[in-house]
Amino acid sequence: MKPVNYFAFTILLLLAFRAAVAQSSADAPQNQQQAQVLLEKMLNAEKNLKISGEQDTILYRPEQTFTASQTIVRQGDTAMRIEYNSPQSVAGDVFVDNGKLSWHYIPSAAKLEVGISGLGRFRRESDNILRRLGSQQLTAEIMGQEVVAGQNAQVVQVTAQHSWGEHRYWIDPNTGAQLKIQTFGNLGQLVSQTYFTKITYRSKIDGSEFDPPKVDSSVKIVPMTPRGSQAIAGLPTSTDCGFQPLLPSYIPPGFAFQSTVIMPMRGQKLVGLTYGNALVSLSIFEKQIIPDAGQSSPHDEMSTPRQGVVTAIRNGYQYILVGSLPTDVMQRVVQSMR
Repeated sequence: MKPVNYFAFTILLLLAFRAAVAQSSADAPQNQQQAQVLLEKMLNAEKNLKISGEQDTILYRPEQTFTASQTIVRQGDTAMRIEYNSPQSVAGDVFVDNGKLSWHYIPSAAKLEVGISGLGRFRRESDNILRRLGSQQLTAEIMGQEVVAGQNAQVVQVTAQHSWGEHRYWIDPNTGAQLKIQTFGNLGQLVSQTYFTKITYRSKIDGSEFDPPKVDSSVKIVPMTPRGSQAIAGLPTSTDCGFQPLLPSYIPPGFAFQSTVIMPMRGQKLVGLTYGNALVSLSIFEKQIIPDAGQSSPHDEMSTPRQGVVTAIRNGYQYILVGSLPTDVMQRVVQSMR
């Protein structure tokens, strides 16, 4: 069983919610209006609330039911950390996203995956939903009240058109926190649910809680490959990426080119180059920086290295290097990009 990513799970629900948006009646019943206000409060809370707690997630499949429990710390939509407690197949896994980069430590595979933050996608979808909440073609109804994780919650049932099934949200009316969520299929069957068993509302969260997972030298550091990625044969060309890709004039002794992947990223393309020897690999991600109208190109900079990662801006390009190599070696590689 793959670990359940709570944030990605929330995004999927928001996407389904967005797909139902259209035109609604101006004289909606009071119950529906109150439900819509609660939903809007929930979406705003997802962007701003600082929380920590324990969660359970259950996925219902025809052949089997999967249950996972996780410890979560979230700073709105800017940073999050999930530590998986069960089942045994994912216990010990850690997922961290600090708003710039994300890490997924998989101890059972002695592997640390490093990628670009996925939180921006949530912000864009949430903002879009908030802008269009007043014109929705759906039925929203307050079904009652329940207590979840010691907090009073209003139960809001949302039934969308176009056969999207049904969603139920348990929302703390005081904070807007989403305490529990259920999704139902087109036939009314329960598909999944996630709920807090413990929750703490926090006024401040120390940034160190979103530091990369600490791993030892035996752990292999590899890049995450997002959906929509395309592998190409050989080194990339400007036709492949939409800009002139740069290549390292220095690579560590014994390393050789292995593969290229092109990935979509916020309307642009990100190029991933992998070099390696028989034991260790180094991935170089690059994209051309296109300044907004009226803005100048960013200054060159080399970031403070994080676990297995060096980031840099040089000559109008942004670079992310991922690997188990010494920091000075990765910095030398990025400085050699031509």
